[in-house]
Amino acid sequence: MESTGLLQWSKLDLAEQQERRKALTVADEIMPTEGIGARHYSLEWKAGHVGDWQSVHAYVLREGNTAIGFVPFLRRERPLKLTFGEFTIAAPRLARFWMTGDLHFAPSVPPERSIEFASMFLDAVVPNLGRHEALFFEGLPEQGHLHAALRQDRARNEAYTVLQLGDTYEHQFIKFPPSLDEYMLQLGSRSRQSLRNSTRRLEKEMDGAVRVECFEQPESVSRFAADASAISRKTYQWNLLDLGFRDSEGLRTRLRWVSEHGWFRSYIMYCRDVPVAFMWGHQFGDCYYIDDGGYDPDYAKLSVGSVLQLKLIEHLFAGTKRPRFLDFSTGFGTHKGRFGNFSRRELNVLILPATLRNRLLKLGYVGTDSLSKGTVRLIDRIGLKAKIKRLIRRSSAQPAD
Repeated sequence: MESTGLLQWSKLDLAEQQERRKALTVADEIMPTEGIGARHYSLEWKAGHVGDWQSVHAYVLREGNTAIGFVPFLRRERPLKLTFGEFTIAAPRLARFWMTGDLHFAPSVPPERSIEFASMFLDAVVPNLGRHEALFFEGLPEQGHLHAALRQDRARNEAYTVLQLGDTYEHQFIKFPPSLDEYMLQLGSRSRQSLRNSTRRLEKEMDGAVRVECFEQPESVSRFAADASAISRKTYQWNLLDLGFRDSEGLRTRLRWVSEHGWFRSYIMYCRDVPVAFMWGHQFGDCYYIDDGGYDPDYAKLSVGSVLQLKLIEHLFAGTKRPRFLDFSTGFGTHKGRFGNFSRRELNVLILPATLRNRLLKLGYVGTDSLSKGTVRLIDRIGLKAKIKRLIRRSSAQPAD
């Protein structure tokens, strides 16, 4: 690629409607609409059903009049929690410019130049962050443009500091082959047999009264939200971690908006008409994204989560809108690895201005994280980790009052 004009990263004006139209035209030139992660670059998806354009911040790299690089963020107030185990010691204020994935460049940009352009992005954006602001890249590919630039810049750049949150992990995906049979062969004989056995056992225990429903239309949102929430509130994620699928009118409005755009595609398994497992997901372009899932712990021995995952994949193969990819979302889980047929290593990183406060904040996070992990390793070494984990989950996986 030969340079044909001035190279410069600039921020798109999305706040005012008239300027936004121009900015969206520029974004449309460069943002991907197909493939893994395309949803995360959609400005419309980020603004959401409320049209929160004040929180959407997008940057474009132009060479002359041509857009060759792009990255959008959603600004959210999310404190950086300093924890020991499940206990929060401190939670300093932090506004995160949140992006899932990497900087995006046009296919014409060669790899070596994309690293240079990523460094230019950091030089242009980080100095303008406020005192309590940071860039947050969730699921940043280890072999991607920005991570390569961070590795190169770390020795020379004193304008920012980088904090990795958690360990590097394998992000699991499915690349759908032409047929379901070909996909099943990729799982291996042991996995195929286990899934067949689980499906037969569930059908037998329920006297055949097992069904899976797909929810896509706006009028189906309310029932999906109610039934998924009923399942989720029985899980340890809900009761112990304050996570899970939480039904609210705001969420239903968001899901109706998503379904009106043709993106909503979620599933619930019913056993004897009782909701026992759910998968909340969306299809954007040619990729299906699983955003959340859960199952009733009373049905854990019947492997309802695995059976539902298999039924979902079968439905995607059989449908008219068959995707090319399935994204299991960031983070690693053994169930994701069981169904995925390829992966990439990713990490979650904060990029903060190198102020004294932020350097101390980084030291505090690294210190508490190391102490917590060291304690877990000690408990594991003496054989108590698995027992404590089972006890906590068993006591927490109860319906909330």
